[in-house]
Amino acid sequence: MSNEESQYILGDENTTIDLSFLYQIAEDDTEYIRLMIDTFIETIAPVTEEMAQACASNDWDTLQKKAHYTKSSLSVIQVKQMRDLVVSIEDNCKKGLLLDEMPSKVREVARQFLLAKDILLDYKSSII
Repeated sequence: MSNEESQYILGDENTTIDLSFLYQIAEDDTEYIRLMIDTFIETIAPVTEEMAQACASNDWDTLQKKAHYTKSSLSVIQVKQMRDLVVSIEDNCKKGLLLDEMPSKVREVARQFLLAKDILLDYKSSII
């Protein structure tokens, strides 16, 4: 990883956020970067709740779709731990495998989102 790339890595080994792609498409437009951070937070917050509801009602099809949506959203603001989880949730729901693990995975997605949200809000307030 080059020095330039690593300047866009936030968080720590528990919650790692990579903003390299966001900066690549934003071309250092700080207003756009702030907007994308806000959009990410505003769209993912309700989706994590919808994932929990789908999981609670054993609605694996909806959970798979919500995981897929979240995976797509994580392509610009990349939270590695969340992405790994939603890929696993999507895949397992699609195959009907390890469904008993879904509640803990969905809780971990929500936890990772809250950690990422705090990191992103702190970062957003530091952008000049």
